Order: sequence, then C-alpha cells, then structure tokens
Amino acid sequence: MAVLLNVATHGSFSFSGTLAQVPLAGGAPRELMKDVEWADWSPDGKSLAVAHFVKGKEQLEFPAGKVLFETGGWIGEPRVSPKGDRIAFIDHPSTGDNGGAITIVDLTGKKTAVSGDWSAAEGLAWSPAGDEVWFSASKSGSSQMLYAVTPSGKLRLVERSSGSMRLLDVARDGRVLLGQEDARLMMMVHTQGSAEDRDLSWLDWSVPNDISSDGQTLIFTEGGEGGGADYSVYMRKMDGSPAVRLGEGFAESLSPDGQWVLATHSHESPGQIYLLPTGAGEPKQLTHDAMQHFNPAWLPDGKRNIYSAGLPGKPSRAYIASIEGGEAHAITPEGVFSITHPVSPDGKFILAFDAERAKIMMYPVDGGEPRVVERPSARATWDVSRDGATTGIQPSPAGVLRRTQSLASIFLPGKPLPSPRSRCPIQRVSKASPAAPSLPTAKPTSTAPPRCSAISISPTA
Repeated sequence: MAVLLNVATHGSFSFSGTLAQVPLAGGAPRELMKDVEWADWSPDGKSLAVAHFVKGKEQLEFPAGKVLFETGGWIGEPRVSPKGDRIAFIDHPSTGDNGGAITIVDLTGKKTAVSGDWSAAEGLAWSPAGDEVWFSASKSGSSQMLYAVTPSGKLRLVERSSGSMRLLDVARDGRVLLGQEDARLMMMVHTQGSAEDRDLSWLDWSVPNDISSDGQTLIFTEGGEGGGADYSVYMRKMDGSPAVRLGEGFAESLSPDGQWVLATHSHESPGQIYLLPTGAGEPKQLTHDAMQHFNPAWLPDGKRNIYSAGLPGKPSRAYIASIEGGEAHAITPEGVFSITHPVSPDGKFILAFDAERAKIMMYPVDGGEPRVVERPSARATWDVSRDGATTGIQPSPAGVLRRTQSLASIFLPGKPLPSPRSRCPIQRVSKASPAAPSLPTAKPTSTAPPRCSAISISPTA
C-alpha cells in the first residue's frame, strides 16, 4: 500500500508529504520520495504514477522520475488507466483553487483536456473498461455532481444529489465509492487586546486576503456556493457590520488609500488583473496581454503595482507597472516570480521565488543585485514584516505557525503571537495592520472525514 507521511497543507486544497510503501501484512513504512501530493499504482503493481513538487512546480511522473506533465498550479488525483497506457488527472491552474479541467496524458507526454471549465473538481477514477473517466465536479459553486467523460470528450451526467458528492473510487466490478461532503471555510480574526477569536465569515467559503492600513477593514474572497462561478470580492468592517460585495474575482491586495482592490479571475485564461473600487466607480482591467498574471500587489505610493506573469509554457517573472497604463517592465529574470504580499514597507524591495534554485530572493524594485533570503521548504507561505527584517512564515499541519524567526515582529511588535484556537490547519494568513494589529485566518469546518493518508493499494496486493 502507498501512503503519505508527514503531510503538510499548502492552502485550502493542496498538500504534500513523503511517499512510502507499507506491506499489507504489516511492518514499518519504507520511504520512497519526498514532496509528493498524489500517487497511483500501475495495473501490474510494479510502478507508481506520482504528482511531485519540484523547484516550485508540480509535475506528473510515470513511472516515478519520468516527467509527463508540469504545471505552476497543482495536479489532482492522477489515476493510471486499466491498460496502463494513459493517466487521467485534474489539472488545477491555480494553487489556491479547486477549479480545473479533466485531463488525460499518454506515456509520450501528449496531453488532452477532455472536459474543462469546472468551478470545482475533486474526485476522479477510470471506469473498469477504461472507456470513460468518472469524476465529481461543479460548474458553479461547490456542490459537486458525478459525471463521466470519454477520452474523445463526450460528457454525461451520472448522478446528482441535494448535497455535494465526491468520487472516491470505482471498483473492477463497477461498484462506485462515493462520499457526501458538507464543508465550510470560516474566517476568524484575532485583534490585539482580545481574548478570543471572532468569526467574520460571511457565506460558506470566506478567504481573508488583506487588511486596511488602519486595521478597520478586511478584504476577502467568497468562494463556494455563495461566491458564484468566478467567486466574489467582499469588503467588511472589523466591527462585524454586513459585508459589501465589490465584484467578481479573487481579491489580492487593497490599495494604501483603501480605494481600490487588485483582483484576478481564477478561471480566466490567460488570467488578467483588475481594479475593483471600494466605493463609487466602475471596475477597470489593468492588463490586456497573452500572459498569465498572478500575485499582484500594491507599492506604497498607490500608483504602481507588482505582479508576476508568463506566457503559456514559459517561465514567469515579476513586473512593475503603473495603474494609469503604459508598458510594464521586468524586475526579475525568467523563472523568478513574486510571492503573495511581496512588497517591503518602504517599497524598495520585493520577495521573489527562484524556481530553479528553490530559494527566496529579495530584489530591489529600482534595480540592483538581489540577495538570498532563506531556502524554503516546499510551498512555504511568506510575508514581509513592517520593519523589512523578517521574511517568512509557514503553516504547520497542526495549525501552529512555524519558521519563527522574529515572528512576533510580523504581526504584533513586542507582543507574543496568539495561537489559533483550532486543531484545523491555518489555510491562509493575511497581513496584519500596523495601526491595529490583527491576525485573520481561514479555518475549515466540515462534517466530512479528513483526507486519508493512504493513497493507493497495489492491484497485486
């Protein structure tokens, strides 16, 4: 049996651990490979297909070590066909989102998206004859239904229910194993001087993204059923007053004056950057090119923004651009892209990830030599402290923040960092406000069982 050890989450959906093999007769696991998210046995039980994180990207390997597909997003539930000649998987283009396309790749690396544009897609398996790929997905929201699609792209609805279902497996005799899920992502805030966390969740999937400079306003994204097919950006006061919907998309960063929100559209290809007004006004599209854009953030002057972008199949890099228009110019080489909330308080530096060397780099915005900050573990979450001296944090599987170098200076200068009162992993940690430090986190609640650590049982076992 293939299992994952020491599993750590990377946001709301993705995770990784150490792939190991355990005899069904008993015994200790034998470690095989680190930084693995999924694995599946070949029909003869002699080799494994794996989804493997390498140098900032995830790649599909079959057998292990032979790369068939690579993505800057994440790979969901790869399954080897009954004949062993193809692998089906869910291609998720965004690391923080479970939307994606049902995809098949052959042993030469030829990839075919047989069914795309799913708002949520989790759960996949081949039919016993190998003539269909069965999967659970939703076109809008998070209530998944059961579908089947042929390798040529012919889609059919298999089963629907009043809740959300997840396909777990299809047996050789055609029996189907389904799970019924009821999940919610809660948004909590911990403010300086308060004894308890407060629930600021709005609908069913609230993800905190940024806080205003005075600490009084929270910008967040609503996904799930309440957010719609392309999600919704909201603004809410910390006093708990009703949230205001600003528009479609995924919130990224609030302007220093609190007037605009940088947003992206998770299901758009190529993904562009948009401005949403927090008051009266009309949304604006900032970018209009063929590149995939991600991780936009404001510079302190409120007139420029940093983002990363790349053409399909090409390495991404970080750019700086004016919100008034004009040509953007690159500030990092190809293969070095900005992270979430990358800008130093004085606006002179950004944090960027060097995918080739697997290192976090600090790049001067106005040019100059970068310097290495620290070698991160796979898929770490990073931020910059207000004094510019502290560089990073990472959620641990137990919900306690690791990478504690000057951690208090990131959120509460001179104060101990409050521990979340939940056994759930911290899914996202937003910046704290200088004026009124607060720590918003997103915590999952669900009536569904947690993800199992076992990945796949060998067909020959």
